[in-house]
Amino acid sequence: MRSMRVRWNIIVSLSLLALLLSSCRLPLEKSKITLSGGSEQAVSAQENSGAEATVRKYAGYIALDIYIHGQVADVLERYGERFGHKETLDLQKEAHLDRGVNLELTEANKLAEYMELTDKQPALPEVDDAVTKLAPTLEGLVKTLGEIDTYYRFRFYVDDDLAKGKTLHEQLQVLLEEWEPLVEGFTVGLHQSLMKQRELDLADFKANNQMIRYHALKSIMAAEAIEDELTRQSVTTETLDRLDIAAYRGLYDRLTEEVAGYIAAAEDPEQVKQEELDSNNLYGYMLKQKIMLVKASATDLLQRAEQSRTFSDYNKDGTPKDYKKKLQEAVLEYYVFVIGSE
Repeated sequence: MRSMRVRWNIIVSLSLLALLLSSCRLPLEKSKITLSGGSEQAVSAQENSGAEATVRKYAGYIALDIYIHGQVADVLERYGERFGHKETLDLQKEAHLDRGVNLELTEANKLAEYMELTDKQPALPEVDDAVTKLAPTLEGLVKTLGEIDTYYRFRFYVDDDLAKGKTLHEQLQVLLEEWEPLVEGFTVGLHQSLMKQRELDLADFKANNQMIRYHALKSIMAAEAIEDELTRQSVTTETLDRLDIAAYRGLYDRLTEEVAGYIAAAEDPEQVKQEELDSNNLYGYMLKQKIMLVKASATDLLQRAEQSRTFSDYNKDGTPKDYKKKLQEAVLEYYVFVIGSE
């Protein structure tokens, strides 16, 4: 049952990634329209198309970042559990190679599309440069993991007594030495650039009375602050009892307030009309569901830490990993909403 749920979550996430990436390739029709209303309208159209291009490019880079810290990170974690991350192969007794190792990275064919973002406007020099540097190593990593997955999935390790497995392991370790600083450079650069852009977005939403979009983004940012705090405290499911609850609760209360503001705006018919959103807007509905799931996960996490509620061993709700996954899905859905509602 758990395996089916995990696979379904991956399918949903990859569908969102595909939509975001395909939307990055859509022609910006607004920039092609010749308006007869004079130069002011022409400038307005150019500004709108420029803003749209900015949203699409950030959406693509965020999808890439989530792909790296989601699926790629999960595959590398599984690999480490089975074979270790030392220079030489350290096969664990519980590896159960006969059951397969599930190391395949799906949607690897999207890598070229991710990399094409560097050539799109507007230019984001630091982020574009980080992606250009990251690309060869990411491609090498995906290729090597694919070879490793095939090697163990088809049990070639039985035929050569793990000889090629040891070679592939060494190749992977070389790539990982390059990988970690490159990923950090990309993620830090993207985060810094994104924070500046989000401040501009919030000001624009507020000035134009787009309070659904405004509170949605504020909710996402509040949720990300919780993730940052969990990372800062190095909290895992196993160490959740050591969470600084006072620090967490302050961020949790902020998230609760922002989500309440978002739901109130999203359910206000006048505000929906003001933002020219269809009352049956599927993008808006899906975003609301994803944000509410993040809020619920944050609540579950607090209850776990305070031990105010009993969770079964099979219930992963409210673990740091569960929270991160739900947040990633909400972030993707936010950009689907913003792009789809344009």
